[in-house]
Parts: sequence; C-alpha cells; structure tokens
Amino acid sequence: MALNSKMRVTHVLYSGLGGHSAVLFSLLRGGLLRTDQHSIIFAGVEPPPPDYLRQCDELKIDNLYIPKALGKGNLKFQYQIFRRLADLNTNILFVHGLAATPAIVLLKALCIGRRKTFVLLRETQANDLKSRREWLMLAIAHQFADRIVHLTEEAAQGAALYLGKLVRSQKVGIIPNGLDVDFYSPAPNSRSVDGTIHIGMQSRLQSNKDHPTLIKAFALIRDRHPSKSFHLHIGGDGSTYEAIKQMIDAYGLGKVVTLHGMLDQANLRALLQRLDIYVHCTHGETMSTALMQAISCGLPVIASNVAGVNNMILPNLGLLYAPGDENDLVKKIDGLVLNPLMADRFRECARSYALKNYSVANIVKSYEKLIGENVLQ
Repeated sequence: MALNSKMRVTHVLYSGLGGHSAVLFSLLRGGLLRTDQHSIIFAGVEPPPPDYLRQCDELKIDNLYIPKALGKGNLKFQYQIFRRLADLNTNILFVHGLAATPAIVLLKALCIGRRKTFVLLRETQANDLKSRREWLMLAIAHQFADRIVHLTEEAAQGAALYLGKLVRSQKVGIIPNGLDVDFYSPAPNSRSVDGTIHIGMQSRLQSNKDHPTLIKAFALIRDRHPSKSFHLHIGGDGSTYEAIKQMIDAYGLGKVVTLHGMLDQANLRALLQRLDIYVHCTHGETMSTALMQAISCGLPVIASNVAGVNNMILPNLGLLYAPGDENDLVKKIDGLVLNPLMADRFRECARSYALKNYSVANIVKSYEKLIGENVLQ
C-alpha cells in the first residue's frame, strides 16, 4: 500500500533487545506502508543496540531514544514521549506494547484541534504474565487507541474475559507475528565437525524466562551421556544475566556454556544455524519471535508446555516438557539425541511450516488492510 509521501508514520517500541524490534524491522523490510515519513521512537531503560541503529540507517528511518530511569521517573518519561509525538504531528502511531499507554492518553486528550492521529496498539505480553499495571494499561488503551491488535485469538479472548465490559470489541483485531523467512533459514552442512551436540536458547534475560531449568537440565544431560560432547549457547542480555552466570559457575559448566550476550541479526542467525536442538524455557509467551526464528531456521524445538507456547509447538514441530521440570526436559532432549531420525523429521516440518505461516508479506497485507480501512478512505 503506497501512502502519500507526506503521511507520517511513527513507531514507539521498547529500546532494548526483544521481539518488538525484530518484528518491526521485518515489517518495514517487507514494505509496510510505503512512505518516506517513517520514524521510530525507542523508549526504555536500555539504549537501542547498535544493530537497531544500523538497520534504521539502512532503511533511511529517522529515530531517537528516550531513556527511562530504572524504577522511577515514569511520569516524566511518558511526558517526553508525548512531547515528541506532538512535535512530529504524526498521522499514524504504531505502538508496540503497553508501556507508552499514558503518552497515548495525553496525545489524544491534549492535541485537540491538531491533525487527528490514528493509534494502532500491537499488544504482545502474555496474559498469564501481565501485571496488574499492565492490565490497567490495556483497559485504558481500549478507551483511547483506535485499534488494538492481538497476536492470537487465544490472547484476545483471554483479555476479553479478564477486562469484561472495559473491552471495546469493535477495536480488536488478530494479526500474528511474521518474519523474514528468507533470512532466517537453515544453513547447509551446519552439523559440528567434532560431533558436539549444540543446544541453545535466545531471549531477553529476565524473570519470565526459565533459564535455571535449562541449566539444570543441561548439567543432567551431560551426566547421562558422559561419552558425548554437549555445548549450551544462551543468547541475549537483561536483568538476570549475572544470576545465570553465577548458576553456570556453581554447576561447573563455564567451559561448556557460552553466554553470547546481545546479538545482532546476522550473529543471531549464525547462532541458530549452528544449533542441533533449540530449547525454549519460559513461564509464558504470546507469540514468541524467538521460537519463530528457530522454527524458520529448521530447528527441532523443545519448549515449556505453557500458554502461548503449546499452541505454537505443534506435534510435528517439536516436543513440550512440563514447565519447571528439569527431569522432563532431560527426557525430551534425550529423545532427540537418541533418535536423530525424529529430529530430522522435525527439521523438515519446521522449515515447511515457517514458509507457509510466518511469511512477513502476509502480515504486512493484514496491517495495511486494517489501517487502510480506517485511515486511507
């Protein structure tokens, strides 16, 4: 969909590592709302990684960073976002996540008489993990945003049940995540030359991810197969980094576990293409970009049997383990180690499934249809 070149589209998203940016850049590279007036506001306690800024430069997209003090200064932070949005006088505001909801309220309430801004909120937090504040922000968003997009029907239904009469059902749409399946693709001859079995997980390092279970299971699988060589790769950065590192050291795994830190797009793909098994230990998701990337790279997946994950990992794509149970996780890893034919079947099905279901071109069309019905009339 081609927009008038003077039509301004502004995106607001968390500045640090996470799925929001991965999805947004995939959408933009897929041709979302073609206009020379896209801009991005990165907001949060972490500055945007160099890879995000590099991609903005490649796409010729103006961007700025609004920092937030850790644990304080939220009102000032929200006002700064509002002031930037008001200065931009944007036509279409695409908000990724709930964190900027108060700024949306200010924009809608205080910019009377100025150009009307169409606000599209893309809600991604798993319902099971939402805090009371996040539920409040979603309730407020239903009153002030023009459209609210959930990633799955289950997420939309769960929100409707929780919020009841506060939900404005006419504003709700369902559009899943998408990604560049040509970029996230399997590598030929990626098996380790020395026979090492590479297991990995990538995500933000935070409390809603269950890295302790992953580390315990990794220690157990090594003990179960002393004649085999294993290596664990953990990608990402965040608040639990030091706790994870301390646990690795306490288990004496420092030489067989690599903490890769924050990875840019190219290095993330290289890591995924190196793995034999992808394990995703989490307390809940909505529609995990990390899982999509692993599946698109043709990896057999083992993941927590929790809401937002068990609807993604179909029986032909991988295995689910009881959340928080390292022994069950070991059992599932053991199944793939001892049955390489099953792992190969998962690889083949994963890639085929990604090509059919994750193509960003289809997701772009869905967003453009939704926006076109409301803005470009």
